[in-house]
Amino acid sequence: MEFIHKYILFPKRFGFAPYLWLLWLVIPLVQMFPYRHYKDWIALVLLAIFVWFYRNSYIITAKLPLWILGQYLITLILIYYQGMLFLFLFTAWVIGSLPIAKQKFRSYLLKYYIALACGLLIMFIHPFLMEIYSWGDITSTSVFLLFIIF
Repeated sequence: MEFIHKYILFPKRFGFAPYLWLLWLVIPLVQMFPYRHYKDWIALVLLAIFVWFYRNSYIITAKLPLWILGQYLITLILIYYQGMLFLFLFTAWVIGSLPIAKQKFRSYLLKYYIALACGLLIMFIHPFLMEIYSWGDITSTSVFLLFIIF
């Protein structure tokens, strides 16, 4: 039982919120199904690694910057291949939830905005993603971007 608490479950001090965020991963899993293309399988593996990084980023250790950086990198890869910009919400929630000093928080936030800017740049220059995100529906797209940015 200690293995489950130490390596699988989220720390108790964060309550049920981290588990609720994981429900959002059902959407891309369903959208990619039936996983016919190799990119879908790669995305599935990267999502599993992302969840591992997401879970470990709730534990403040010396490896915390690596867990967060890993989330940024995986998100950028998945933006390029699958258009999964929403994964930035997971990292934003983690950064906002951690009991860390203001200076460290600002550092993580700056890196978050840099990674987000790179992700948006990928979306704007990638023709496939321009088709996925219907920029004609500016209202829902704007609301979505506001949640990610703020």
